[in-house]
Amino acid sequence: MPRTQLLPPGDDLPLYAQVAATLRTAIERGLYAPGARIPTEEELCRRFKVSRHTIRDALRQLRNDGLITSRPGSRPIVARAADAPASEPLQATIASDFFDYMLGTRFAVEASEPVAISPELAAQTGLAIGESWLHLRGWRHDADDGHPTCWNDYLIRPAFAGLARTLPRHVGPLIPLIEDLSGQRITRLARATSAIPMPAAQARVFGVAPGSPALSVVTRCEIAGGEVVLLHRSIHATGTLTYTIDR
Repeated sequence: MPRTQLLPPGDDLPLYAQVAATLRTAIERGLYAPGARIPTEEELCRRFKVSRHTIRDALRQLRNDGLITSRPGSRPIVARAADAPASEPLQATIASDFFDYMLGTRFAVEASEPVAISPELAAQTGLAIGESWLHLRGWRHDADDGHPTCWNDYLIRPAFAGLARTLPRHVGPLIPLIEDLSGQRITRLARATSAIPMPAAQARVFGVAPGSPALSVVTRCEIAGGEVVLLHRSIHATGTLTYTIDR
C-alpha cells in the first residue's frame, strides 16, 4: 500500500459555510443555549483563523436559518431552542471546552488511501471483512504555534469519502462537516479512552520516549439505523485528559 497519496482536487464547501456548519452544530447540540450570546466577530476570527468577511457571511447564513438574531453593534444571540435534548450545565461546559479545542487546532492529512477491512480490523471495529473504506492519517496541530497536539487515524465509509477533499481546509470538528455533506445527522457517538504505550513513530514527533504513557481515544460515529460512517483514533502524549473550567 502506498505510504502517501495526495488528496484529489474537488469542490469544497465555501469557507463561510464550514464556519456556519460548525456553529450550527454547537447551537443544535446545546453548547450555546437559547438566549446565550455567541463569541464576538473578533473572537470567531481568531478561533477559525479566517477573515471578518468570512465570519459575517457565516453569521448571515445562521440568521437566515433562524438560529441567531443580532442588532448592529451587539453580539449575536441564539434565537431558538436546540433540536436535541438540552445538556446539563456542567456537561455542556465540558462539551464546549472540547469544541473550543477543536476550533483551535488544524488537521493536516499526511496519507490517504482505500483500505480493505482485514479480519483483525473487523474484530477490533465490528466492521464487515473485505469492505473498502477510506483511510486518512495525519497530525492535528495547534493553530497558534503549530505544535502537534495529537496523531489521528480516520476510517471513513466510502459513501462519505467526499469529505476527504474538504479536510485540508476544514476548521473545527468533523461531525458538522459530515452532516452537511451527507445531509444525514450523526445520531450516536461512542468514545472509548485508554492508556497505551507511545508508538515509536509518534514518539519522535512528540519528542518523548517510545513506550512512555500515552492516551488513545477511539470515536465511533453512527447515523440512523446504527450504520457506522466514521471511526477515528487519536493518540495524545499524555496519560490523562485535563479540563480547566472557569465559571
